[in-house]
Amino acid sequence: TVQMMGADFIMSLGDNFYFTGVRDVNDKRFQETFEDVFSDRTLRN
Repeated sequence: TVQMMGADFIMSLGDNFYFTGVRDVNDKRFQETFEDVFSDRTLRN
């Protein structure tokens, strides 16, 4: 969390699924453009 990291804020740039979007939670685009990008230990939970 922000408190545990000692950060003042967390910035999310959004718009991860542009052009064709995603079909469902199993779509590889969801994995590639969201889960793989935001996978750092400090961003979990």
